[in-house]
Amino acid sequence: MSPAPEARTWAEALDALEVDTAEVERLLLVIEADPDVVPDPSATWTAPAEPLPAELAPRAAALLTRHQQAVERVTAAMTAIRRQQRRSTQLASRLDQRPEGRPVYVDRAV
Repeated sequence: MSPAPEARTWAEALDALEVDTAEVERLLLVIEADPDVVPDPSATWTAPAEPLPAELAPRAAALLTRHQQAVERVTAAMTAIRRQQRRSTQLASRLDQRPEGRPVYVDRAV
């Protein structure tokens, strides 16, 4: 006997969310390894309109926990990026306000 249509719909939706979460986790590893990399996430997920079948509740709860942990890591990464941008902007502003202007370096063969 095949699963009820609602269970099949939710199982497919949870599969998609699991793939999206894995992609976010992979992108976070890339960002953590090389902060200069700008990832291009394209994942979007929509819950089915049908109620979640009881037999899929444990899987959905585990996936929700994993997803929330990924969201916390994304939030931390975004906060770090904002902090770095603010410091870069402050440094650039201070360099522009120096009486002698920005330092200039000229390479020339001797």
